[in-house]
Amino acid sequence: QIYKNFKRFLVKNLVRVFIIFNLLINFSYAQENQEGKKGNEEDQKETEGPSKEKEKINWSSPKLYNIRISPLNLLLGTISGTADFKLRSDLSAGPSLSIFSLTVGETTVSSFSFGAEAVYATSGDIEKKGWIGSAYANYGTFSIKETYSSTNYESSVSILTLGGLYGYQWVWEKVNVQTGAGLTFYSGASTIELESSSGQTRSIANPVGSGITLGLKFTVGYRF
Repeated sequence: QIYKNFKRFLVKNLVRVFIIFNLLINFSYAQENQEGKKGNEEDQKETEGPSKEKEKINWSSPKLYNIRISPLNLLLGTISGTADFKLRSDLSAGPSLSIFSLTVGETTVSSFSFGAEAVYATSGDIEKKGWIGSAYANYGTFSIKETYSSTNYESSVSILTLGGLYGYQWVWEKVNVQTGAGLTFYSGASTIELESSSGQTRSIANPVGSGITLGLKFTVGYRF
C-alpha cells in the first residue's frame, strides 16, 4: 500500500511538472510575441529593409534543419537519433528513433522505440545558444531471448516513455550541443512471459517495468 501511494504521489507530481512547463512556455511565448510586434512596428517606421527580409522567411512551414545523436547512448550500446523540424523561430519538433541490443551469456535483450521530441528556446531563436525546454514521448518494444535448461525462450513487451527536460544549448556555425535534465516516466508490464517453440512458458521479472527516473540529455547535432 505504501508503494502504491508513493507511486501515485510521483505520478501526480509529474503531471504537475508537465502542466507548469506548458504554462511557462505559453506565458513566455506570449510575452515575446508582444515584444516582437513592438519591435517590428519600430523597424518598419525606421526602414523597410529588415521587414522585407523577414517576409522571405516563412517560419510557419516545417523545415528540416538539424539532425542530432546522443553520444551517451552510444556509450551504452544504443543507436539513437532525432530529426528537428523548425516550426517557429523559437520551436522545433521532429521524430526520434532508438535501437538497442545486448547479449550476455545465453540471454539477448533488445529494444526498438520511436517517438517525437519538441524543443522550445526561451531566447526566442531556436538556432542560437541559450536555455531550452524539451518534451518527448516514445513507444517501443523490449524483447528478450534466452536458453534455459536447453530450451530456447523468447518474448517481448511494450514500453511507453514520457519526459520533460530543461537545459542549455550551444550553437556554432554547423554544430550544436543540447543538454538537459528532468524527469522521465516509463510504463511497461511488471513480468515477461517467455514461451518456447514447443509451447513451454516461464515468467521472469521485467528489468524495465514502470516508474519515474531522472532524465538526462546530451546530444550533438549538425545543422543544414
